[in-house]
Amino acid sequence: MKKTILLIVLVLTSSVSFSQIEIKKNETPVLIGKIAPMGAFMASLDKYSTHYSLTFNDAKYKTITNLKSFIFSIEDFEAISSIFTKEDPNAKKGDSYTVKLPLDGGSLYIQYDSMLGKIYPTIAYTDTAGIVGIFPYFTNKQYLKLFGKK
Repeated sequence: MKKTILLIVLVLTSSVSFSQIEIKKNETPVLIGKIAPMGAFMASLDKYSTHYSLTFNDAKYKTITNLKSFIFSIEDFEAISSIFTKEDPNAKKGDSYTVKLPLDGGSLYIQYDSMLGKIYPTIAYTDTAGIVGIFPYFTNKQYLKLFGKK
């Protein structure tokens, strides 16, 4: 009886260990824009067939490269790019708002700060756990280059 049970257990465990491997070819994205001053990567925007992926170097870390990314749908591209690229003449230091990203469940928290006499947006990507990453300070020209509008 013991030998029969042992035989059944061995047969079942050996059949599980010979599972099939599935190989999928990854989709190659199209680079829309990249910001890399003097070769140091800061941000890039890639287009896939169903969505966009925005990857950026987290500004919380000065000495290490800590890349963060979020995705948004093709339909949301114009809205997201206008948030990043438009200069709001009525923006004042301390103004802030939140943009929900339905595709990955996160949101962008945007707060305006003053630096060298100009108003720049500070953009943080957040999810349910809190702040995931903070965008580096970019000029409007750099945002236009990132979104392929220049």
